[in-house]
Amino acid sequence: MTKGRKDDPRKVAEDAFEALMKGEHKVAAGSLVNKIQVAAGKIVPDRLKAEQHRKMAEPGSGD
Repeated sequence: MTKGRKDDPRKVAEDAFEALMKGEHKVAAGSLVNKIQVAAGKIVPDRLKAEQHRKMAEPGSGD
């Protein structure tokens, strides 16, 4: 795995602020990729999510 690109902090903050002003309790802020990952996380089995997280947390995975 390689180190992923980070979402623009300004965009994330704007998304969060808009959700707060609408009274929403949760928001998938940032890029379309992040929003897709959040949506997929609701339907993908926990064992597959755990395996993906394990790979991302391995030493050297962020290099």
